[in-house]
Amino acid sequence: MADCLWILSTTVASEEEAKTLARSAVESRRAACAQIDPSIQSLYIWQNALEESEEWRILLKTTPEGKEALVDWIKARHPYEVPEILLWSAESANSDYTKWAREV
Repeated sequence: MADCLWILSTTVASEEEAKTLARSAVESRRAACAQIDPSIQSLYIWQNALEESEEWRILLKTTPEGKEALVDWIKARHPYEVPEILLWSAESANSDYTKWAREV
């Protein structure tokens, strides 16, 4: 699958944390690209209580070969005790974009 990329989604508690984590992932070449969504409202159960918080979503793109290294990298640096790490593959990505992602 030469035109396949993986997308990792995670959330953090502040815009500053999102920028720091995203920038570091790209600078360290764990991810080819990072996008930060504006604040979102999250509702979830944590320690038997309903929580509601403002979070920032980060989408990171990587190659199939880099997927596990990115997951491990995020786990080691994420500020949450139990971070959201969701992965899905873009089975058919723009071949020029995929080529660029593999080069960086």
